[in-house]
Amino acid sequence: MTAENSDTSTDLASRLPWSSRVWRLWNPLWVNRNKRGRHFFAGFVTLLTLILLSPYLIANRLAADGEHASTPTAAVIESRQSLTESQQDDRTMWDPKSLFVDSAGRFVDYQVPFIGWTILIYYTIFAYYLLGPFSAPRNDRGRLELLLMTQALIATCWVAFVIFIICPAEIDLRWQVEESDVFSSWAGVFYSQFYWLDRPFNSWPSLHVAQSFIIAVGVARWWRAKGRRFAVVGLWLAWIALAISIITTKQHFIWDLITGTALGIISWRLILAPAFRAIDSLSDEQLPLIAPFVGSGTVSSAQDALSS
Repeated sequence: MTAENSDTSTDLASRLPWSSRVWRLWNPLWVNRNKRGRHFFAGFVTLLTLILLSPYLIANRLAADGEHASTPTAAVIESRQSLTESQQDDRTMWDPKSLFVDSAGRFVDYQVPFIGWTILIYYTIFAYYLLGPFSAPRNDRGRLELLLMTQALIATCWVAFVIFIICPAEIDLRWQVEESDVFSSWAGVFYSQFYWLDRPFNSWPSLHVAQSFIIAVGVARWWRAKGRRFAVVGLWLAWIALAISIITTKQHFIWDLITGTALGIISWRLILAPAFRAIDSLSDEQLPLIAPFVGSGTVSSAQDALSS
């Protein structure tokens, strides 16, 4: 590379947004991306993502294990039917459902109907963790786009983790599930398993909504590039259904849905969209500008791109 070309590359690199830089923790994966099976890269990204998102459970347990009365009193239980008395205890710093109260003083979150079968839609969040990595094009440009999307996802979740710890809020809606007959139906096992895994905390913003939104943005980009327009429409309809399911399963408040959507959109506008615009502006030869560990000769050929 000549001195002139080097200066041009340095100038271009300095103008790229911070969100377009690939983290060096991916270096070992990148080096071995062509030395394993065709699904190795996507599978490893999925595994590492889940590891980096595991602090969710720590924040969840910290809030749930705070000092509180172990069982609700008879007076608290009796007050439930009025829908005007919060069932939260001292572990809650601020009650999100206090924002939505009708003229009779009843919490709107308590009035949202519980629809037991929507737990199946709620569980589709786990499909998103696979859909993102395995939908990315299997060439170096597609792999780098996947890493950028994953970084946006991880950064978004860590912002939410801080909120969970600073402002814990008990999701005091599960009593409505327990008073239904869902546990005697086929759906009961799904609720039991989720209640075992997830304590009724980590209220807002909803990571179900924020995570799935960011992944859907990436997948929609890749599907549109392949002309799968109807699949993109189906993807967003599925996302809307997932977002609604967080309140019909009594897993979240309305405020959680709003803030989860807002967090996803903010992350997309500030992190992911600039990163995708940056990579679109680069030729294959310029990709090392966003991934310093991508050396000469490591960018997939046009043949690889077409075969993906």
